[in-house]
Amino acid sequence: MTVLSRDRFAGCSSMLLALVCVVRLFQEIRDSMHFRNACPATAGVVVEMVTRGGGKTLSHHPVVRYELAGGREVTAEDRVGSWRRVFEVGQRVRLYYDPALPTDFRMDTFGDLWMEPLGFLLLCPVLLLSALFLLKGRGSTL
Repeated sequence: MTVLSRDRFAGCSSMLLALVCVVRLFQEIRDSMHFRNACPATAGVVVEMVTRGGGKTLSHHPVVRYELAGGREVTAEDRVGSWRRVFEVGQRVRLYYDPALPTDFRMDTFGDLWMEPLGFLLLCPVLLLSALFLLKGRGSTL
């Protein structure tokens, strides 16, 4: 395999990943907008902090107890963790939950609603630029 064909393969792979990244970006934006605009809001209480990982890769996930519109109480762990403890046990939080799957919720914080879309928003141009560099960088054509 020549250098040119390796670059072309890497560029095409990077372009494919960039396209997947764009699709995921729009899915994450749609999900965040859905929770923010279409799901019921309620108050919850952090009942526990779960620490995952080890060494320098620890993440802290709050476990929240909240009441659904029908009065049923649910306790669920937040899918988004943080490297530092942002919440304390006993802290009251506002959140949005999916009535079809009540344990699926987003807290009304920038991190819970927008961190994943922001991550994809930052990753997409990097992948696209690397694809363009690899495909055009050594004189090959798209």
